[in-house]
Amino acid sequence: MTSAVEIRGLAAAISDELNTLDIDTEEEERQRDHADSGMSFDRAEVEEKGLIHMPDCPGKFRQILETLQLLLDRVNRKEFYVDCSSALRLLYGHQPSQRGNFLCTRFGEARKTGAGRVGLPEVADDGDR
Repeated sequence: MTSAVEIRGLAAAISDELNTLDIDTEEEERQRDHADSGMSFDRAEVEEKGLIHMPDCPGKFRQILETLQLLLDRVNRKEFYVDCSSALRLLYGHQPSQRGNFLCTRFGEARKTGAGRVGLPEVADDGDR
């Protein structure tokens, strides 16, 4: 028959093993998420080309969504005094497309002139994503 001390010892050993497995699993998930997210892009390449020109992956889309949400929040709060050029460069790079150039220009004008005085004409969809 197994004593209570042996059972507690066995339970502690099993608990320790489970904790070790949890830590290993969490680390593996973190590494897999990092690899799957695409966050291994070359920083210089992202800065030059922008996220929209990087290969598709979940991390790219999450980062684009977060950046667009940040820009939208600033517009909704009329925070045109905030320099958004780094967020726009992250999305569109140093040589933005027509849409990227439009947004960079409008945010720049809004920052210079203040909220509410920048006209926003309709823009044809140039196929950027």
